[in-house]
Amino acid sequence: IVSVHKPLGHGVELLANHTWAKALDNGQTYGSNGTFNGTDAPLNPFRLGGRNGINDEYSRSDLDIRNRTIVTLIGQSHLPIGNKYAAYAANGWQLSGTYTAQDGEPVTATINGSLTYLTGGNLAIGGPTSPTALTSDAGVSNAAFTSGPGARVPDFIARRNAFKGPGVHNLDARVSREFPVFERYHFEVAAEAFNVVNHRNILSVNTALVAYTAPGSGSCPAAVAGNPTSNVGCLGPLSASTAQFMTPSSTSNIIYGARQLQLLGRFIF
Repeated sequence: IVSVHKPLGHGVELLANHTWAKALDNGQTYGSNGTFNGTDAPLNPFRLGGRNGINDEYSRSDLDIRNRTIVTLIGQSHLPIGNKYAAYAANGWQLSGTYTAQDGEPVTATINGSLTYLTGGNLAIGGPTSPTALTSDAGVSNAAFTSGPGARVPDFIARRNAFKGPGVHNLDARVSREFPVFERYHFEVAAEAFNVVNHRNILSVNTALVAYTAPGSGSCPAAVAGNPTSNVGCLGPLSASTAQFMTPSSTSNIIYGARQLQLLGRFIF
C-alpha cells in the first residue's frame, strides 16, 4: 500500500492511495451463501489425475484485485476579491472530487448447458466428425451440475479464475458550503454528482466459453473412440445465438451506475 497525503496550500489538499494485492485460495462456496456471495462455479467435475477435487481449484481468489487507486482532491475557494459582498458570495465553497480505478476481478470460464452424463465415461472435444476422448470422470456425481450455472471448464481448457474481468473507473464530485446561523448552528447546502463522466462500468460478463452436447444428440456421437460403450458428451463452440464469452452482462449496481445528481440542504445543531 502506498499513501500520499499532501496539503498543497492555498486551500487545496491531495489524498492518494494505491494498493497492490494478490489473493489465492482453494475456491469459495458457490451461490448466495458463499463468502461475500461467492461466485465460484462448481468444482471441476473431470478427473485429470494428480490433484483433484478442491485441491485442484487452488488459484486466484474471487476477490483478487491486483491494483486499486483512489485519488481525492479537496479545495476551498479563497479568492482575493476586494468587494466584501462579492467575496462573501464567492469564497467559502468547498469542492472535492474522488477518482477510483481498479483492475477487474477474475473470471472463471464455464460450460453452457447441464452436464447430464457424469457417471463414468469420457469427455470428448474436437470436430463433429472426429471427437477424441480425453479424460474419465468415473465416480463423480452430476447432482451439482443439472441446474443453474454450468460447471467450470476442465483444466486442459482453462484453470479456475484464469481470465481477467473488466475494471472500474469512476469519478465523483461534490461542492458544498456551510452558512453560520447562530453560534453552533449551521446550514449546509451541497450538490453531488456520482459517475460524473457517465462512464460505463462493466460489472459482470458472460462466463460460458464452450457448449456441452449430450452423447447421441446434435453433432455429438453416441460413442467415442477409446470408450465405445458410453461417454459424457462433447464440448464445442457456442452457438451464434448465445452470448459469447466475456461479453457484458451487467453494467450497473448499487455502487457503480449511470451518472446521478443530487442536491441537499442540512441544518447542523
